[in-house]
Amino acid sequence: AVIGVCVVELFVVHLVVRAFSPRTAWILSAFSALGVIWLVGFVRAMVLRPVLVTASGIVVRSGVQWTLDVPFSAIQRLDAGRVTAPVRHAPACLRVGGAAPPSVRIDLGEPLVAAGAYGRTKRVKTSTLTLDDAPAFAKAVHARRGAEA
Repeated sequence: AVIGVCVVELFVVHLVVRAFSPRTAWILSAFSALGVIWLVGFVRAMVLRPVLVTASGIVVRSGVQWTLDVPFSAIQRLDAGRVTAPVRHAPACLRVGGAAPPSVRIDLGEPLVAAGAYGRTKRVKTSTLTLDDAPAFAKAVHARRGAEA
């Protein structure tokens, strides 16, 4: 929906600004087109880099924004379903999944370091995830944790 609005905005702004300055209209249109391409890439990255349950732990990924490797031994508590999320922008919380309420909360025994885009890092004690099938995710994690023990 946001991408569609951006495309409409691109044409409307181009037509309005073109009445005053054609060159400025084309420059603004180019920037708007780049913005649309960036949004498409952002959405594709979210689809192509999902959260994974591996043999040794969970790989929490938010597109290309954040990656956090959580070994099963570091998980203190995992809740799925209706979870309480920490305050937005809490310093030790990594929120993955967008605008929808989180469906999974992972509390860690000790902080881990998440790797972000452009070399950023963040110390994470809690991660909240918005997943399509939270119960199946929790079941897979508990099965792998049991197999590891």
